[in-house]
Amino acid sequence: MNMRWRGRINWKDVTERVIAGIITGLAIGVTLFVLQVMFDG
Repeated sequence: MNMRWRGRINWKDVTERVIAGIITGLAIGVTLFVLQVMFDG
C-alpha cells in the first residue's frame, strides 16, 4: 500500500476505503446485535 499522494487525491481509492469501512462497521454492528438478541432472548 502506497500512502504517498501523487499530487492529487485518488478519489477511487478513498471511496473504496470509505465503503469498506462502512461495510465493516455494519457487519460488526449486526453481529453484536444478533449476539445480544440471542443471549437476552
